[in-house]
Amino acid sequence: MTENKEQLKNVMEAIESKVEKQVLNIMNPGNTVYIKKNDKPIPTNIGKIFSEEETQKSMDKLTNIMKGGCDDFFQKMGRHPTYSEMRSMMG
Repeated sequence: MTENKEQLKNVMEAIESKVEKQVLNIMNPGNTVYIKKNDKPIPTNIGKIFSEEETQKSMDKLTNIMKGGCDDFFQKMGRHPTYSEMRSMMG
């Protein structure tokens, strides 16, 4: 399967947006605020400090989100993302 740069860009942007929303959704359920990314407001919850157990649960959720993003990339592009592509999509 040949990939083109436009397809790669679109896939990476879609995964980045999806991952970002998922990460923001697992953040601490404090006050809702809005951040701006690519001129679009995104609601996020921020507030309290996590306990050790909550921190581990959050880390597990983040790991699953990242794995899901890599799986999405593989399904759409037919290959695993490079390290650089993962950093670009997931920070």
